[in-house]
Amino acid sequence: MSQIFFFHALLLFSVLLASNAQQRLRPDEFNEGLQNGDYNAIIDVRNEADFLNGHIPGATYIDGLSRMSLPPFPELLQEGCNNPEKVIVIYCYSGGRAGSVIQKLIDAGYQATLINGQGVSQWTNAGYGLVTSNSTNPRCFDESSNLMSDTDIESTTSSPVSKDVTSSVAVSYIGKYWVFNLVYISFLLHV
Repeated sequence: MSQIFFFHALLLFSVLLASNAQQRLRPDEFNEGLQNGDYNAIIDVRNEADFLNGHIPGATYIDGLSRMSLPPFPELLQEGCNNPEKVIVIYCYSGGRAGSVIQKLIDAGYQATLINGQGVSQWTNAGYGLVTSNSTNPRCFDESSNLMSDTDIESTTSSPVSKDVTSSVAVSYIGKYWVFNLVYISFLLHV
């Protein structure tokens, strides 16, 4: 009986870890989506000096996003970006801080689809270059506020979104709910 319980506990733990996993982009996927205009925002969560030394094209720098108490959300992410139809990629140096920021936004109730773009280390190791241009306003911010003209947005991020990505938040919570119930019922049946 203890072996069955151990097996079910291990199964529950494994499934919960998998259901909480964030969608991560490989550098080639990230670049392809960037070229296709699949993202409404690309957010760099490194420090300002690192951003100024080089960042992924079309990136927006939001100072201190990883340290902020949320909500409220930063203005650049709040406008038209806080919408389940928007796709936002968050990256850092290697992907860890980006993952923490994504989880923090999800826990605070952020509505957009959030994808971990990993980091500039993976990006440059794959042979893609960094740019030193100014921070770019997210397209979803510009669409709702009309603060900038279309010519002010970098060409790599100006085409419409064509990618349909399911919200990882809803999938994660629904998956956890059903997995927990199935394991619990299985446990009760074996006791």
